[in-house]
Amino acid sequence: MGFCLANSGAHANFRFMKVSPWLFLAVFAFLLQPIFAQESGMALGNVKILEITGTPARVSKGDGSSAPAKAGEFIQEGFTIKTAAASTVTLLMDNGALVVIQPETEFSIDQFITNPFDYEGIEYRNITKEPSRSVTKLNVRSGDIFLNVVPLDKESKFDIVTPLGSAGIRGTSLSVGSRGIVVVAGLVQAISSRGQTQMLGANTGVGLGSNGFGTLTQSIISSIAEAVANLFQRIRPTLPVNPFAGAPPQAPVVGGGDETSDTGDQGTINAGQTLPGSGNRPPLPSN
Repeated sequence: MGFCLANSGAHANFRFMKVSPWLFLAVFAFLLQPIFAQESGMALGNVKILEITGTPARVSKGDGSSAPAKAGEFIQEGFTIKTAAASTVTLLMDNGALVVIQPETEFSIDQFITNPFDYEGIEYRNITKEPSRSVTKLNVRSGDIFLNVVPLDKESKFDIVTPLGSAGIRGTSLSVGSRGIVVVAGLVQAISSRGQTQMLGANTGVGLGSNGFGTLTQSIISSIAEAVANLFQRIRPTLPVNPFAGAPPQAPVVGGGDETSDTGDQGTINAGQTLPGSGNRPPLPSN
C-alpha cells in the first residue's frame, strides 16, 4: 500500500493506490546491487601471527575451539585473540596493515576480505600502498591495540569497532581502545559519548569517558605517539621476506558482508560508553 500526492491549488488531496509486491522486491534488489558488487570476486584475507611476547595468548575460532597462539601460524576472519597481563601479539595482514595487540586485550577479526592477488614479490618491509582492494572490520572488545595501516585503495574499507564506538580509516598509525585515542599520523574524527566531535591529527589525542572527552597533556600524547611510531619503525624493516608463503588459499567469499561508509582520508571514532575503570586514562605503549 502506498500513496500519491495530487496538488490542486492550495489543497492537497491524498489517495491510496495498490502497489505490486514485485515492485518492492525489484527496488530492494536494485538497492542491494552495490553491496553484492563490493563482495563479488573477493576472497578471505590472511593474517600472520608474527610475534608473541610474554605469557602465551589464546586463539579462538568461530566454532568456539581455543588453543595457544603460535608465531608463524595464519588466521582469518572469525578468529579471536586474548592476551594475558604480560603478553603482546603482533599481526601482519596481507593488505599490509600491522596490528600490535596489547596486554589484557580481547581482539577479533570480524571481517577481512580482499580481491585475490599474488603474494609473490610483494615486499611488506617497504610497502607503500595495499596490494589489493580490501574490506576489514576489527573488533577491540576490551583493552587496546596499536595499528599501522598503509594507504588503502580508494574502494577499500577499514573499520575498528570498540565498546566506545568505531573508527574508519584510510591509512594511518594510531592507538585505539578502551582508554583513549592517540593519533600518530593521519587524521581521525572523534565523537564522544556526549556527541562532541573533534578532529585529531598527528601527535594529538583525547581520553574517552562517560562524561565525554577527557584531556590528555601534550607531554603524555607526545610520549605515546613517539613510542607507537618507534614500535612500527622497528617492526616494519624486520618483516620476513615473502611472509605469506604457505598461507591458506584465498577462498572465495560466500554471501554479503558488513559495509560501512567511506570516510575518505579521515576516520571516525564514535564513543558510546566507557569500560569499568577505564576513566580518561590514555593507552600505554608496550614494546
